[in-house]
Amino acid sequence: MADPEAGDLEKPETAALSALRSLHLFEHDIRAAISDVVGGLRLIDRARLAPEAQVQIDRVQAAADTLAALVDDALLSVAGEVVIGRADGLLRLGDWLAALNGRWSGRASEAGTAFVLEARGGLPGYLALSAVTLDRIVGNLVSNALRHAGRAGVRLVVEAGGGDGVTFSVLDDGPGYPRAVLERVAHGGAGPKRGKGAGALAAEGGLGLRIAAELTREIGGRLVLDNPEGGGARALLVLPETLVRHGAEALPAPEPLPDLAGLSILLAEDNLTNQTILRRVLGGMGARVVLVGDGVAALEALEAQDFDIALIDIEMPRLSGLEVMRAVRARDDGRAGLPMVALTAYVLRDNREAIYAAGADGIIGKPISSAAEFGRAILR
Repeated sequence: MADPEAGDLEKPETAALSALRSLHLFEHDIRAAISDVVGGLRLIDRARLAPEAQVQIDRVQAAADTLAALVDDALLSVAGEVVIGRADGLLRLGDWLAALNGRWSGRASEAGTAFVLEARGGLPGYLALSAVTLDRIVGNLVSNALRHAGRAGVRLVVEAGGGDGVTFSVLDDGPGYPRAVLERVAHGGAGPKRGKGAGALAAEGGLGLRIAAELTREIGGRLVLDNPEGGGARALLVLPETLVRHGAEALPAPEPLPDLAGLSILLAEDNLTNQTILRRVLGGMGARVVLVGDGVAALEALEAQDFDIALIDIEMPRLSGLEVMRAVRARDDGRAGLPMVALTAYVLRDNREAIYAAGADGIIGKPISSAAEFGRAILR
């Protein structure tokens, strides 16, 4: 018998629905794999490594954190969901530059060249900009420069630009930009307007330049490419004053890790890497943690003792996290009201609705990117 939907497979809306179903199937596996990478890197004892190995680990850690954020944004965007909180927060410029330096110093060393970061005085403490967006712009400019650099390598100069906010100058000692690329830029190919020039820029100067140009336009900045008189090439990124937050001393100091002392927490998680990380993080904030590795063990622990809160992975052996939460909410005693938070790589809208319907009081997505925010979420 013919599939009644087979004839609809070529319709755009049907293809989109099929792609969305595939996304739901792959979402958990993608996030879980990234969580293992990010978590595993954080468990490495850097003090035992040689200096060269420490540089490489720092580079991979920075790249893994960036990848996690990119995948998170991409999954939400493909699903048609708004990416919340990235652009609305404050980027701590000093920390961001340190991570950038760790990432690209190692990559340049592997390529037999060098990457030098020069952060000049007077820089603001914060930028009102998504770290992912700035990573993509500057990272593509640095990557492009490294491909063409000679032995002197690439130099990134970051400085306050007066009325222009903050400038990032990416300089290399290579042959310089082709004339066709500079002409495209002069006609708006990498400027604030998007048009045929951007596509041509990708063909003649690389996709990375096009991405950098379009993202710069979206945040209201300027991107200027030129070949200095002394040789080489320069890409100048100018961030507007509207993105700058002057005076780090006038801004809130970083919040300390929340105090979870006295809290008894059930942690139901089957992934060994996540178990190690979460137990270490929660213990570091003073919580008493009981760790179980599957849904049946979670219910047994809940039956045996009282907890202040339960952190429950959704994808577990024997009983899923959803089944555990439904069982707790179905009790006829005081434990039915236990606060429960889902720890999950499933964060798309349909998944969230199912998790809340099962009885969750909150959802914390994997990978856990910030111990402080993780602790604050538990307190909330």
